[in-house]
Amino acid sequence: MSRAAESSELNIYDAGITSFRDIKGLPTMVHLKSINLHRNRLTRIECLETLTNLMILDLSSNDIATVGSGLAALENLRVLNLSANRLTAIEGLGRLFRLKRLVLSYNAISSLEGMVQLHGDNYELEYLDLTGNQVAQVGQVQYLCGCSRLQAVHFQQPGGRHANPVCSSP
Repeated sequence: MSRAAESSELNIYDAGITSFRDIKGLPTMVHLKSINLHRNRLTRIECLETLTNLMILDLSSNDIATVGSGLAALENLRVLNLSANRLTAIEGLGRLFRLKRLVLSYNAISSLEGMVQLHGDNYELEYLDLTGNQVAQVGQVQYLCGCSRLQAVHFQQPGGRHANPVCSSP
């Protein structure tokens, strides 16, 4: 087995990667615990089916518009960072029972309805960052009520910077 296949971390920043298929041997890197592909040009989440030991996935600052089923096999994922992408909806997270930290800041999300897929005592979500999105209706918060372990939700940065429109509602 190659050294890359045995590594527990994969960090490729700002390398212009447009597809997970561009990462040679990724499906054989089954020991990976952490992947950081910050600031690339990824548009889809794919080719992760064999990476069931993955605990941290940082896909921030890419061009991802939808999650789809690309995360379904990541049963041990604890931290997911999809900040600064092109997401407009929350979806594709229903199989992430062990997910504790979800960062969706700086996207174009206006509805939290997709959070219902993380409802119930079987889910471990504790932290949610929605800073810099487009949530405008205070009623959207109802979709967080079923996240039984949720302890912190951020709709803006400290001091009110990068707030969602809902933060200026009376």
